[in-house]
Amino acid sequence: EDPTILRRLLLLFACLLVPASSVGGSLPNLESRLEHRATGGGQAGSAAGVLRLRGGMRCVVQRVTSASVTVDGEVVAKIGPGLCVLVGLSVGDAETPEVSAWMAKKLLGLKFFGDEDQGKMWKKNLKDVDGELLLVSQFTLYYRYKGTNLDFSKAMAPDAARVAFDDFVATCRKEHGDESKVQTGVFGAMMEVALVNDGPVTMNIEYPEPDGQKKS
Repeated sequence: EDPTILRRLLLLFACLLVPASSVGGSLPNLESRLEHRATGGGQAGSAAGVLRLRGGMRCVVQRVTSASVTVDGEVVAKIGPGLCVLVGLSVGDAETPEVSAWMAKKLLGLKFFGDEDQGKMWKKNLKDVDGELLLVSQFTLYYRYKGTNLDFSKAMAPDAARVAFDDFVATCRKEHGDESKVQTGVFGAMMEVALVNDGPVTMNIEYPEPDGQKKS
């Protein structure tokens, strides 16, 4: 099942369900209206619930020797060798277990680390090296610009994003197996993120997967 094709089909349904003029032609507004209409205005058990849109996720992954988050002068999270990940969530459904599960498996399964015994790079994943994970919410990953102005309307609304981010953190902790080694920043706070990038190694991972992210 191709999530990109599915999403396009859902948006086609949206054009039929919700007149474009009623949402000003804005894709984020159109998606929000479609979600509201597809879920029966928020009523559980609606037969139209199958049309509910799923949110997307973007992660900027950095391999680090250490990383920390400071809020109001206090260190609220700190890790040693592992991954520091900035997490962005797009407009859509706040309940995104399939998105969380997919991304968690990538973060914990992809071979970001080398094997020192073999002297080879890209041989071990985070669990193989018993590494730590720092997750930091970052809505600005879903930016757009017009001229010199920035727009973040593609980012998930704060209340929904908090639910989705907490779900993602819980999924990563379960996938890792050691909850103490998965730390987070403070959602919605002004944070100072400090890290020592190891390599440097920095990668973007996105769901739904864009063209070129996955090798055929």
